[in-house]
Amino acid sequence: MLNLLGLCCTEIFGNCHIKWYAESSKVQHLIIGLAGYALMLYFLIRVFRSNSNMLHVNTLWQALVVILGSLVAYFMLGDRLTHPVQYIGILFAILAVFCINYS
Repeated sequence: MLNLLGLCCTEIFGNCHIKWYAESSKVQHLIIGLAGYALMLYFLIRVFRSNSNMLHVNTLWQALVVILGSLVAYFMLGDRLTHPVQYIGILFAILAVFCINYS
């Protein structure tokens, strides 16, 4: 689970820096963002070594990125969605994590 969290956090880290690069054209954000994506691949390999079920891994990964990325975007970047129904989509991602881990 720690590798999966590392995978999600490095993707969000990379996304933030690529966003900042797009807004500012500061090359350091591009370099840091690409480094975050490279580290993301390291964690992806570690996750697949512990769980080779791609369906399970990808579903958890994407749902957790939606949840954690939404928290970072909302609280750290000040991003907001435009319609209340869009927040229900984030709730579905939370439900997806519980459903995919159901055994």
